[in-house]
Amino acid sequence: MSRPRTAAATALVLVSLLALGAVAAAAPQIKRVKDISPGPSSGLNDEGVEFTRLGPWLLFAAGDGVRGLELWRTDGTRKGTKRVKDINPGPGHSFPRDFVTLGGRLFFHADDDTRGSELWRTDGTRKGTKRVKDINPGPGDSGPQRLTRLGDLILFSANDGARGDELWRTDGTTRGTRRVKDINPGAAHSSPANFVRLGKALLFSATHPTLSRELWRTDGTRKGTKLVKDVRAGPGDATPDDLTRLGARVLFSATHDVTGRELWRTDGTRKGTRFVKDISPGGDSFPDDLTRFGDMVLLHADVGPSGRELWRTDGTLKGTRRVKDINPGPGDSDPGDFARFRRRILFQANDGTRGSELWRTDGTTKGTRRVKDINPGPGSSTPDKFARLEDWLVFEADDGIRGAELWRTDGTPKGTRRLRDLNPGPGDAYPGYFTPLGGWLVFGANNGSAGYELWKLRR
Repeated sequence: MSRPRTAAATALVLVSLLALGAVAAAAPQIKRVKDISPGPSSGLNDEGVEFTRLGPWLLFAAGDGVRGLELWRTDGTRKGTKRVKDINPGPGHSFPRDFVTLGGRLFFHADDDTRGSELWRTDGTRKGTKRVKDINPGPGDSGPQRLTRLGDLILFSANDGARGDELWRTDGTTRGTRRVKDINPGAAHSSPANFVRLGKALLFSATHPTLSRELWRTDGTRKGTKLVKDVRAGPGDATPDDLTRLGARVLFSATHDVTGRELWRTDGTRKGTRFVKDISPGGDSFPDDLTRFGDMVLLHADVGPSGRELWRTDGTLKGTRRVKDINPGPGDSDPGDFARFRRRILFQANDGTRGSELWRTDGTTKGTRRVKDINPGPGSSTPDKFARLEDWLVFEADDGIRGAELWRTDGTPKGTRRLRDLNPGPGDAYPGYFTPLGGWLVFGANNGSAGYELWKLRR
């Protein structure tokens, strides 16, 4: 005969059940949205997926195994995931990419196999998806690239077949799509790139026949498109790169005949464009991966004797300094993939003993430390593709056992763990391209049987 349960025992059972329920409720939801290309083939391109929000949808490029890589949309459900239009009819690919939104529409470039790679727009429907303009008339490609918003315009580079790769603009109409300026006259290319907004203008790099590759600015008009400064005077290329806004200035890397490739700043004027610091005297520091963080910019730079390490700058000589020699001595820690999270930056770095692992910094030496050795020992977990999900940062990492899988962190060792082994065993799921949609993060992943497909995650 069983004993009657005491009140205390009953209460303990209830507490346990409630705790289990809380754990279950807290478990993240991870689901495959749709197997776009049925079977083991991939619906998404695992070398790069570009999700862009337009109204209730994310638009992206995908292929179902029958119609090629075309424009698709999803609302996060299987039923609501469908091809928008077969731009290049049949099995051929239109390769839609370089997405940017303007006035409730998405602009991109695509190839319909008759007019080449040209500028297109969509409102997310088949009927509302059409070519804006055949910039390079006939089957040739104009190859619109680097589409960037500036007010009610989109600025981009394109080649009309006569004037080379030059600066163009569009307001979304055929008539309103035109070349801004032939910076490198004739058939030669100025190849405008590295656009960044500063006030009512875009700063960018471009090639001129006598000034070489230098820093330019534009307000979207021919008259308002001009050289900011010939940083490397004469025929040599300064090649401004990694343009990053900090307040009313833009920081960038550039090459000068005296100082080499170092850190510069500009306010968009010739006078206000100046050298910040010779980080590696007598050589090139090659500052890279500039990332805004509060009132400073974090970057990595190479100083021969101490290798490539983590630096910070506020745009002044005095305020530009190394944060920490993570890999002591001449070795490189190669910090990168910076992601802002809870007043800190999380990133990957290699201290020379534990491989490339998850680190965090608040911009100080003391506040820069490894979060967790995900792949224990000298192996690298190589955490990257960071994205915010409420009070987590989710990312891809490889612990050396389960392959490149889905992880999350709250910035602490205890709060850093694998969420799920999407591709069971040692295989790689390669989760990435996380993009928010209605409380979920939509992303691409490979579960080992269905190829690289569309997934979603939420708390």
